[in-house]
Amino acid sequence: MVPFKASIPAVALKIFVLLFTVLFISPQGEKILVYDEEKGIIFIDPNEAPQQKAPQKKKSSSTVIKRKKSDNQNISRAKGPEDIHVNRKKDPPDLYLKSGREYYKNGDYKNAIKNFKYAADKDLKPEYLLWIGKASRQLDKPNQMLSIMERILKDYPDSEVADDALFEIAFYHQRNNDYAMATKKYAQLAEQYPFGHSYSNGEAFLEVSRKQRRWMRNDMLSTLQFIGIKGETVEKGYRRFQKLHALKVTGKGNQETVTAIKKAHRNKIEELERKAQSLNQLKEGLFWIYIAGFIILITFFVTLFIFSKAKQSSRQVQLLKGFISDLK
Repeated sequence: MVPFKASIPAVALKIFVLLFTVLFISPQGEKILVYDEEKGIIFIDPNEAPQQKAPQKKKSSSTVIKRKKSDNQNISRAKGPEDIHVNRKKDPPDLYLKSGREYYKNGDYKNAIKNFKYAADKDLKPEYLLWIGKASRQLDKPNQMLSIMERILKDYPDSEVADDALFEIAFYHQRNNDYAMATKKYAQLAEQYPFGHSYSNGEAFLEVSRKQRRWMRNDMLSTLQFIGIKGETVEKGYRRFQKLHALKVTGKGNQETVTAIKKAHRNKIEELERKAQSLNQLKEGLFWIYIAGFIILITFFVTLFIFSKAKQSSRQVQLLKGFISDLK
């Protein structure tokens, strides 16, 4: 019994340390970076990531139209927005843009990009290209989106949507863990377009640029600290991590470095989750040990009580036998 009693404080201490680590030190799971056309840059839980919206059938004054055929005799009604421009070669590009934005708003990005391309074919404008790029991003074609945005910056650097294109490029690099390039592009956005606003939601790009650069720096500082890499600045943290993991020491958050840091972060979280699972198993094991011990203790006392009663009854029988013997 002595060794068991001596081990109780050690077991209790281990449980306390593991419980404290899991509840108070373990960070939340990694969030996904998403650009919402109305809310701007937001972070969502991977398990709650929204699926691509299904196209919605929405009636409006432009979705049901009359169209004359060549003989001017038969009249038919188009029952969907996909028929709005059939055989209407004189429709202005702005009408295609408006139709495409309706599709975009309803989550039908394939038809949206089709209408944006119609508009661009009729009259190539940078805003049409911008919407083609946005729809490409929503269709999970980031390389196509990047190519379009770079084209806008190259061919239309003074257009009203050049700042939007530069923002999309910066966000592309941020999503791909190239924090160094993203920081550079956000800084360029603030310098070249200090009064720029988002074409879709009106956000001031100067504030967005500052916020995202600050977020990337703080994200890396806290993540590096969590995996045991401490440094007064994020650049020193990068250098120490790069040295420890045999990466090229640049002191910058390039794609290779940030990806490796996030991988180490996930591994640490998985380790804590395993410890939490071990803790739960330990707690469950101790619970059943206590139950078994309690049952054994109860059984012992019941057995002792029965033995005592049996012994007492035996003495009474002996006394009774002696009393009967004296009567004879």
